[in-house]
Amino acid sequence: MRTIASLALPLVVASYFALGDVQPAAAQSSESTELAEGPTNMPRLLATASLGLPVRLRRDRRLGQSRLAPAYLDAFASFLFPNEGGWQHGVGLTASLGLTQDGGYFEPVDALSQILIAPTYVLLTNLNADWLAFGHAAIPIAVAGGKTLGVDVGASLAYRMLAGVGIFAEISGVMFVGLEHRLYPMVAAEIGAFVDYEVLP
Repeated sequence: MRTIASLALPLVVASYFALGDVQPAAAQSSESTELAEGPTNMPRLLATASLGLPVRLRRDRRLGQSRLAPAYLDAFASFLFPNEGGWQHGVGLTASLGLTQDGGYFEPVDALSQILIAPTYVLLTNLNADWLAFGHAAIPIAVAGGKTLGVDVGASLAYRMLAGVGIFAEISGVMFVGLEHRLYPMVAAEIGAFVDYEVLP
């Protein structure tokens, strides 16, 4: 009997310490969900840099427009407000630089001469620990290289390569007001990189 007791005691002690690290299934599930979704009750900063290529759905031959509009470089920075739910809203500013020439002899736009600034609303959600999605609505205003005003609405799918850095692809619809107040709709595709930083208290 003493031999059995002497063997059983260490097993009981070892089992106690081992079980001390085991959590209930519900707690483990909750923890996994939090890690997958990420905290959304913190304010965060989101910034992107991307290259875009727009396609005109309507073109004006008098202006010498081609089906492909000028490629552009986008830079975007925003602040997202804290939220307890799965979505976060924020505001930001987008700056765009036209990379290629556009138009013919009538009001041509030279490469690297057109700059647009756009006040932007952004909406973001974490899909899981690696993927997130965000959308935007903006009002692009030309500040150099012509006079134009438009509306831009788009959606992006992004992948975190590191904790707060990743890549994304975006599709957007754009409507510009052009010559004689005509509307020029376009569809644009973008690829780029993002930085997502949570502002900790």
